[in-house]
Amino acid sequence: MNADRIFLLNWWYNLVGRNKHAAIRVLFIALLAGLLGVAGAAWQNLRAKQFTMVQATLAVYPTHFRWISTPNLQTLQRPRNDARNMALVMAKGPNVINEVIRRMGDRLPENWRTREELLKHLAVHGGQGVYVYLSVSAPTPDLAYNLAETWAQVVEDEVEKAFYRYDNDIPLLEDELKKTTQKLREAEAAIEDFRRRTGIGLVNESQVVVSVQDRESLSSGISGFRAQVVELGNVNTALGEYRHAQKVLRYLAQEVRRAGQEGRSLDTVPLELLTTLRPVTARGGITLDGLRALGNDYEAIADTLENEADNLQPAIDFLSEQSDTLQAEIAANLTEERELIRQRNAVETLYKALLTKVEELRAEAAVASNYVHIVDVRERTVSRLVGLLMDMVAGGILGVFLGFTLATTWYYARSRPIEGT
Repeated sequence: MNADRIFLLNWWYNLVGRNKHAAIRVLFIALLAGLLGVAGAAWQNLRAKQFTMVQATLAVYPTHFRWISTPNLQTLQRPRNDARNMALVMAKGPNVINEVIRRMGDRLPENWRTREELLKHLAVHGGQGVYVYLSVSAPTPDLAYNLAETWAQVVEDEVEKAFYRYDNDIPLLEDELKKTTQKLREAEAAIEDFRRRTGIGLVNESQVVVSVQDRESLSSGISGFRAQVVELGNVNTALGEYRHAQKVLRYLAQEVRRAGQEGRSLDTVPLELLTTLRPVTARGGITLDGLRALGNDYEAIADTLENEADNLQPAIDFLSEQSDTLQAEIAANLTEERELIRQRNAVETLYKALLTKVEELRAEAAVASNYVHIVDVRERTVSRLVGLLMDMVAGGILGVFLGFTLATTWYYARSRPIEGT
């Protein structure tokens, strides 16, 4: 090691021409250059503006968890954190920077109140997991802290507005839920009023039939829709009886004429069917004894039967019209009820969907502060004195190196013999 040092000293001593005075001058110049470097560095440090570096850390969490199925177990994992990735983009976006300038107001230097200039003092980068780091450099600690906190708060607000929106969504949904609740109450009240008014709730739709067997079921205590149903059954029963009686009368008239043509006795014609026809017996216009009193006058008997069948037609027309009217009224009531029920069901479906959404948002809003929040704001700088000492040491080392190098080169050049001499 000593040999190496001696070799380097001899090598350097040879460069300056093995001149003792020259070696002393080189060392003196190096020392002087070092002192000048120290002085220059101190002067530059003192005249330069000192910037304080402040870093704000944001934690931006996903909006939910999810279960990932594996062959052996289920593990709870976070989904892709789009909110954090978007925060990195939004942090230096025009909306965020403009809002920072607006909130800072007069606290921001006048020449910093443009996006282009302010962005020169802001930096953002992603950290491990859910973290986002916002760095600010400013000439004073107060400005750096205020700017970092304001910037972090604006980013937090913008991310929550874009991804969570609890402050906006919950009041709107709650208001819509109140309106839907009122509509549901009105729809249910309309159904109850309609059923009370028509009595439609007293009978099931499957009980609406075109005929009933019990005429006596229409009592004075039944009214409204059920009375219409019973009345329709009675009308259709009577209509069926009249049509059957008319058909039987025309059949008997046809059989009487055929018996006369064939020379058969009237006993072969089942005239006793007249006694089973309620509309005919109720009218009393024709009887079995009256027909037998006509003897063997086939044409007279056939004409009497056909006249009785024709006399039933006005009653058939009246009952048919009454049946059509009742069926139309019943169908209209049922259609109206179905429409009221459909409207109620539609409102009820909307109500349940809104209620579920509001409950979900309330649950998420309860822990919304865990989604985006400022972890800390801290200063990243050294003291002015330490910075000055570091600059002076660096300046002194650089000065000594440059002075030594330049002086050695100068004396080396002087010590070399000129060619041709």
